[in-house]
Amino acid sequence: MVFWSEDMSRREIEVQVRLADVAPTILDLLEVPTLDHCDGRSLASAIRDGSVLPPVPACPETFCPREQNEVSDSKFEWMRCKNSIRIENWYKNIMHVGDEAMEICDLRNDPVECNNLLAA
Repeated sequence: MVFWSEDMSRREIEVQVRLADVAPTILDLLEVPTLDHCDGRSLASAIRDGSVLPPVPACPETFCPREQNEVSDSKFEWMRCKNSIRIENWYKNIMHVGDEAMEICDLRNDPVECNNLLAA
């Protein structure tokens, strides 16, 4: 997530950012009240002054391979749909939809997810 303002200094925030955090963050930066039932959280304090926020898990998923196969005559049949959980922005648990395959990756040391820690 990137924000820019002339009155903010550049900083990198290591807390995990989720798509659900975008709207609450923008509303907070604009000083607009957010809804009580919003799924995300504002990252404005981390952006403004570098406040450390507690980590929260994120649950990304992809069904893109299924869609690619439908439009490409199964050209990508080797790809699998996946669900995953990212914990504290460093560990990612990947579950393959439709079978029992599972992976755990340490994103700090393996950012391209080549080393499955369960296979070690």
